[in-house]
Parts: sequence; C-alpha cells; structure tokens
Amino acid sequence: MRLVAALLSLLLCITVFAQQPSSPPATADRLYLPPQQSEGSNWCLDPYSARLRQILTTPASPLPGEVNGDDLAKDLLELQELLRTQYPGYGTVAQLPGFDVGRFFADWRARVAGKRSLPYAEAVLAPLRELRDTVVDQHQSVAGAADQLNKGSLMDVREFQATVGQDLDLKSCKLLGARRVYGSTLRMARLISSQGIEKLVTVTAAADGPLSLECNGKTWTLTERAARLVPKPKDDEPFYHWSSIGDTAVVRIRRLYGSTKDLENLSQIPKDFQQHAKFRRIIFDLRGNGGGDDTYVYSWISEAKNGTWPSGAETKRIGELYPCGDWNMTIIRQVTDYTIDTEGARKEREVQRGSWSPAPNEHEIFSDGLISDASAHPYSGRIYVLTDRQSKSSGESSAYILRQALGALLVGERTGGMITYGNVRTVVLRRTGISFNVPTKRNWFNEPAEVVGYPVDLYLENNAIPVQDLIPMLDQFETRSGAANR
Repeated sequence: MRLVAALLSLLLCITVFAQQPSSPPATADRLYLPPQQSEGSNWCLDPYSARLRQILTTPASPLPGEVNGDDLAKDLLELQELLRTQYPGYGTVAQLPGFDVGRFFADWRARVAGKRSLPYAEAVLAPLRELRDTVVDQHQSVAGAADQLNKGSLMDVREFQATVGQDLDLKSCKLLGARRVYGSTLRMARLISSQGIEKLVTVTAAADGPLSLECNGKTWTLTERAARLVPKPKDDEPFYHWSSIGDTAVVRIRRLYGSTKDLENLSQIPKDFQQHAKFRRIIFDLRGNGGGDDTYVYSWISEAKNGTWPSGAETKRIGELYPCGDWNMTIIRQVTDYTIDTEGARKEREVQRGSWSPAPNEHEIFSDGLISDASAHPYSGRIYVLTDRQSKSSGESSAYILRQALGALLVGERTGGMITYGNVRTVVLRRTGISFNVPTKRNWFNEPAEVVGYPVDLYLENNAIPVQDLIPMLDQFETRSGAANR
C-alpha cells in the first residue's frame, strides 16, 4: 500500500507540472517541512509537496460545496493556537465583553465534529463571518471567499452622499435608516467636476437603502454612491507603468504583488523616480489596486523625501509562523507561477533559509512608524493619488503614506478599508487543504480605518474618469486654490 500511495503522489505531481521540463521527486502527502528542518516551526511549507502544488494550482473559485467535518474540527484546533500566538486581532477579540473566543472555537468544533460531510458555507463561512464581524477585520479570510464573507455582514458598507449648498453643523444632525453607521465618516467634503467644486455631505454605513440626515428641522436624503470601476486592463498591461500628459507624470500601479515577473516590473517604480520628478505634477493612479507589498512605494518616497515623516505606528506578532512567514509567501508565489523548480527559485529559497534562526518566545514588536529619508533631490511639485473602493490593503496604505510623507491629495472616493491588520500570511490547513489568510501585524491610526478606508480630499462624480479628462479639473482647482491663498 505504501508503494501504491507513493506512486500516486508522484503521478499527481507530474500531472500538475507537466509543462515543466523536469521536477524533483515529490515528498509525501505532507504540506509542511518537519520541525527539525525548519528551526522547530510546524508551519514552513514544503516546496516539494505534491499535495501542496495541487491545492495551490486549483482555482479558488468556485468554492467547495462540502467539507469533511472531522477533518475541519482537527484543523480548527491547530488554527486557534496559530491565531492565538500569531494574530494581533486574537488579543483584541479575547478582551471584548460578551464574546468568549475560547468558547467560540469550542462551539465551532463541536458543530462540525463527527460529520463526514457538511456544506462549506455553513461549516466554514458562517462562523468565520461572525468572527470577522466581531474583530472587524477584512483580511482574515479563506481563499476565494472575500465577497461571500462580506455579503450581508456588518462590514458590507457603502458611502451615502448628497450635495448641499451650505456647510452643515453635523454635530447637531441625526442619521436615520442604517443598520450600522461608522460615525467618524460623517463629514463635509468637496466634489470636483468640470463645473467646479461643490459641497458634499458624506457618510459610510451598512444600509439597505437611502439614509435620512436631519439637521435643525431640515431633512437631507443621502443616496448610495454609484459604483464605477475603471475599465479592465489589457492582457499584456504590466502592473506598473507610467506616461506623461503635458506637465503631468501619470504613475499607474494596479497591483503590488504577483508573479516573479510582476515583482521585477514593480521593482522599477523607485528606479524611475528621476524620470517622474521632471514633471511639475505627479498623479499616482491606484484605482482598483487590491494590494500586495507597499515597499515599492516606500522606496519611491525615499527618493522624493528629505526629512522625517510619520508612516503610522504598528505592532507585529512573533509567534507560531516564525520563521516561515516570508518563506510561505515565496513558496506560494513560486508554485502558482510555475517557477518553483527553476534554479533561480531554488537560490531564492536558499537565501531565505540561510537567514532562519530558532524561534524566540512569543512577543510583539512595536514601531512608532517615524521614517527619516534623506533624498539628495527631493520632489517639490504637486502629488495627487487616485483611489476608489477597490483600492485595498497596500493599495490604500500606499495612498496614505504618499499623503503623510509628501502632502499628496487623495482624489476619487474612500478606499476599501482592509488596513488595520496587515502583513497577511497564508497557511494551508493540513487536513482540509483550506488556504487561510492570517494577518500578523496591526496598524494604529488616529481614527477608524478598517472597513471604511481613508477619506479623500476631493470626490469625483465619475470615479472611472480617464486621467486625461481629470487633468483640466485639477488645473482649475489649482488656479482657484492659488487665488484663494494669495
């Protein structure tokens, strides 16, 4: 039987990677390296696992219809311990009155144990949705289920707005008609268009229809902001590219993570700073940017900034994943872009393993987020950042740090609000094969950002507007702003 199992495992590996000229011998069914090969950690993915390769190369959508309850119960026991030691949100939820996180996981296991087959939506998505709503964290998820997890939850929020001809004293106003209102988002704002600038009242809420805003005996109706997405890119369009329109450099970054080839493309962002800096105005177009690694934008800022600036305080958890967090993301990338058996991929892994050290005791690392950059040629022109509700995670933190470091103005609409928890690391549950996303860092802000995202300085009526049509509006805005400041 052992021989048969080994042959089947090898056949599976050959089938999945038939396009590779050669493949190393597949390991057994295990997903992770033995602890003695990974400084005592149980969570370092095995790059030669045939089962891992099958799981990672199987499309995440559609979601599985069913899951083995016994397997899930055992996986949940390990997952809870991983979250307890590694996930910053675990400590937060453990202190909430009226919610017992230990009981929550015990009840979850009890509901699924002893059942061979359960609906995936009932056994996995429903309890995870409850946990996410309690923590308020969009990053904690399973592969392929972001939309399903948000749908119908208290994190399924929209912006509701109305143009008004006057400034309103919003402290005296009452908002009606929402299931949950994110109070910090109720504010006066500006809407820019070809006709000029209008005053706007806006709020973010979970609601099923228009909201009513009562202010000093007068009622305003706030309607849901229409969703307008930027057109889909061409198949050969790189994640990063830039162009010029008159005196404006347009830096388009539609994603900050991808294949090995994509990362090479993204690494060009800071290298092109000198070209961008020749223009008096720079527009970063981050619309639709679902995130990845904002290090590329930090590096660009280092070329543009001379001085100290606050990027935001953060705490990182050191726990069960040590030292495998970056390793696992590398393995996942190499598997999914089919480069894992190349010489370059092996060398990349060797460098990472060479930096491993035995896991320290569990602890948190705090950073005040103050960054000192020393550009020899700091940029002094105007910077704008285009964002929309699909700008998420590092796609929105990139907008935030450009504002913090260089005074960039955000234009478009609020970002997606996947930002309080970050440094997401994916683990594959050993028995069910579910890919589970575990944030390992918490970002600290002066006001709520998760779910509601970052506010913009100027709203656009049509957020899918081509940049060339936006530039005349910015010219007009700058002319009026300059006249007002004189």
